[in-house]
Formats: sequence, structure tokens, C-alpha cells
Amino acid sequence: MLKIFITISAIYTTMWAFQFENCVTDPSKTEYIWLNFDMYPLPVIFPGELHMRVDLKILRNLTSPLIDIELYKDDPETGNTTQFPCIPDTFIGSCQNIDLCTVIDRMNNVTETTGTPSFQEQIDEILATPLGRHKECPIQTTSSTDQTVTIKLQPQSLFILKILEGDYMMKLIVKDAAASKEIIGCLKFNFSIVESPPTPPTPTSTTTTTLAGPVPPSESIPVG
Repeated sequence: MLKIFITISAIYTTMWAFQFENCVTDPSKTEYIWLNFDMYPLPVIFPGELHMRVDLKILRNLTSPLIDIELYKDDPETGNTTQFPCIPDTFIGSCQNIDLCTVIDRMNNVTETTGTPSFQEQIDEILATPLGRHKECPIQTTSSTDQTVTIKLQPQSLFILKILEGDYMMKLIVKDAAASKEIIGCLKFNFSIVESPPTPPTPTSTTTTTLAGPVPPSESIPVG
């Protein structure tokens, strides 16, 4: 008889892989370039903390840059991707001609309190950070703005979370005038929002068999 020992090892894979790309169509017109962009942890969970690392190169001073947002959401039932509409009076969704300098001024004028930031203040911070979290306008030429920012995500109502929950692809498009068709910067990335932490993946098990030597026979017991 052989003694057989079974060893079970669990192998986990990363659930949420983050990628970004500069998505300008004409590199010769690019003035606003992302050298590095990262956000973690993913998926995004409210409440919690969202960390963003942003490194930008800006090739000329920008007096009044405008931002278009294109936001696409995956439909898990159909497998299709649809454009998420702009929610009025916010910057959530596919919104156009957002004045970045107005957002910066509004963030600078927020009175620091111990209270919970308003929903709009929270959205201002989330929008301004990937764009460099500049302190003032005009935005100055720079070769690097490498920084890591921690955003504290406040609790939201279940109604809001039900609307926001899902998998997204976002484009942040930078222009220098509302009527301009020239895109001077474009950032594209994917992310997910969930109501609560995701269920860990089911472990993938591998079986290792270790063989020992033969088991010695039991001593016989004399009869009589």
C-alpha cells in the first residue's frame, strides 16, 4: 500500500486590469499629452478612496481649455455598448464644452469644512484630477506634472449607485474653443463602478501528488 498526500494550491488572477491611451486623431495638433495615467483600486466603490496618478506634458499655455466627455456603458443583458447621456447640472455622462477654468475656480473657492462635500464638489474633483488638477488658469506649459492624488469618495444614495453601477469606457477630449473641431488632447480609459466590493474569484486548483514509500505490513499475531 502507498501513502498518498494531496496538496491543493489556489491560483488567483487579477480581476480588474487598467489601461489608458492618448486618443487624438491628429498627433500634429496635440498640445495636451498624458505620459502616464493610473487609477486604483478598481472597480470604484462608494464610499472609499480612489487614487489617481497623473503625468502630463503640455506644449503651450492654455487660456480657456474646454472639455468634452464621451462616456459609454456596457449593457450586460445585450452585450451592447451605449452612450451614457449627460445628467443635467452635473458633469456625469457625455457632456460637452465644460470650462476647465470654471471648474478650477469653483474648486479653489470651496470653503473647507468638516462636512461632507456636495455631489457636485465630488464630481469636480474627479473630473479635474485626470486633467492635471491645475491650481489656476491659464494652464502653463510643462514637461511633467507627475503626481498622485487621493480622492475620498463619499457615500451616495442607492438610487444614484444603481444608475452608476456598471462597466464604462470614457474619453476626455480637450479643445481650446467651443467651436473648434481641433482636438488638442484626448485620454481614453476603462473603469467599473460597483455598489459593494466584488466577490473574490473562484480559486483555480491544481493537484500535486506526493508518493511516499510502501507501508510496512502489520506484524502477525500468533494464534494459540
